[in-house]
Amino acid sequence: MVSSTRKTVPREVSGTGAPRRSVGSTGGIRNTPDEKPVSEFLGASGSGKIGEIPYMRLLASGIDTVHVGLGVSWSTVGWSVMGPALEKGRTEARNLPEGEKWMESCSVDLFGGLSVRHYGYVGGGRKNYRYHLEIGSNHVWISRGSDSRKFGNMLVKFSAEWLWGNQGNWGVAIDAFLDDLILRGGGDEDFRHLSRVDLACDYEMPGGFDYEEFYHGAVPGKVYKNLQGSARKGQTCYIGKRVSPVSMAVYDKGKELAESKKMWFLDVWGLDRGSVSDVVRFEARFSRSFFRAGLDDPGLLGSSSYSPAHVSRLWEIALSRIEWRTRDNSRTCRQSLHPVWGQLRADMRDTYGVASAAEWRGKASTPYDDVEYLDRRVLPALAGWCSRRGHGSDLTAGLRDLLDLVESEPRAAESLLYRGLEIPCVPF
Repeated sequence: MVSSTRKTVPREVSGTGAPRRSVGSTGGIRNTPDEKPVSEFLGASGSGKIGEIPYMRLLASGIDTVHVGLGVSWSTVGWSVMGPALEKGRTEARNLPEGEKWMESCSVDLFGGLSVRHYGYVGGGRKNYRYHLEIGSNHVWISRGSDSRKFGNMLVKFSAEWLWGNQGNWGVAIDAFLDDLILRGGGDEDFRHLSRVDLACDYEMPGGFDYEEFYHGAVPGKVYKNLQGSARKGQTCYIGKRVSPVSMAVYDKGKELAESKKMWFLDVWGLDRGSVSDVVRFEARFSRSFFRAGLDDPGLLGSSSYSPAHVSRLWEIALSRIEWRTRDNSRTCRQSLHPVWGQLRADMRDTYGVASAAEWRGKASTPYDDVEYLDRRVLPALAGWCSRRGHGSDLTAGLRDLLDLVESEPRAAESLLYRGLEIPCVPF
């Protein structure tokens, strides 16, 4: 079992006071002179559902999912030992009785003595891999070759229990596990990259969470949204698709836990089983398309010197690209940030420290230099815009027109926000 390393104290967001901030790893509460009343979070007009702001207490926050892809060159000697053992385990698993093909078939001394469970089929859409192993609670997929898309020939999926057990030390633990795995197998690593990361923070919210309000208030408005489930069985609201670079999910984690086998989470939260129905999880999900654009080193998640700052940066990106607005104005760009979202931002900043200077480029890097990129991508688009809007060759007029459209059209403003852009002031 694992236990929470962060002492939590109940905190209430109310209409008469500001959200109080935690001190992070030291626990406790502090009030700062620059705190603002909740009415300011709702905008100058003070409109919004102040009376419905829920009580919320942060129970735990951490990394819940990590997938890492690797390219490994297996030595002839290493593979001559490992290959037959992998094939033997896979064959035995495939020959198990119907309904047991995902059960443990044997434990052998692979990778220098680690106990390994074999699975008959790779499953989960992982057709590029021939062997599926379970080492401890982590799943490993292996193929000897590497496909043309440079996905690599090994994929490691770290389990939630393993990640929460290495709370705050993720990158070091992940790198150590992978290094040990490759060393035991006698391989040489060519590359490793993050393929998926899910960040999670769990709140106790006895007053309930309004999924309908969140569904309608989440921006950008044109992003994919999906609300599933019922109040009795538990609800989940998805903002963005899984394949999107950044997406979010909010769901009844307590009700999900009551029906699962992850009861070790009770120790993380410090709750008993009868109190979990009020736990709501906010989950920020980052896909391979996000990491392909930058921040690709698994070490970003955990070295003792800079891990918290980088985790804070990931939260900052997620909570800025997807926001919850109060709908206190007909124009999305002028709507106030919902106090719950403001609380999330404050908690994730206080928990992990000041965001690092690490940058996400937003788009995959290209082999072209800046001038060539300008020539191939930017200028043709601007020329087409000027022609469409009747400005001819007047680039200044075209840019001014573009900024005016963003200011006057909510859809254009949402599109700008969706792409991580903002206009702090009009330059002309």
